[in-house]
Amino acid sequence: PVCIVSGKRNNNRYAITVSSVTSVSLDPESLLVCINSGASIKEALFIGAKLNINFLSPEQKEVASLCSTKGSANKRFDNDLWTYDIDDNPFLKHSNAVAFSTVVNIVNHTTHIIVIVSVDKVILNDRAQPDPLLYGNGSYLNIGGN
Repeated sequence: PVCIVSGKRNNNRYAITVSSVTSVSLDPESLLVCINSGASIKEALFIGAKLNINFLSPEQKEVASLCSTKGSANKRFDNDLWTYDIDDNPFLKHSNAVAFSTVVNIVNHTTHIIVIVSVDKVILNDRAQPDPLLYGNGSYLNIGGN
């Protein structure tokens, strides 16, 4: 699924689109996310950092593109798509789900940073049938076919 990882550090907000998020374990609940080591969000990656992993729906293609375009970092939060958790970290209002997480391990590997997070809480969208945004062969896809 296509996700946006969002967080903050020193009052700077960060968001990046990623397509590599996977479960690590159910006990404790944890996820692995791969982030390009050249991305600005690396400033917010440290053990104990709070990150929000937003699982996107097909209606969120535009924000996915915005958060994946180099040079658009200062425009990512110039809209009403975001809200903030109790730690003032941004998350997207209308995602299929949001995993509120804490960084527990970081591994630098060639061009990417592998981040393992412990999931603190998950909120789900109220849709009867979640429809994840997918990415393949250079374009966004979804199971519903639109």
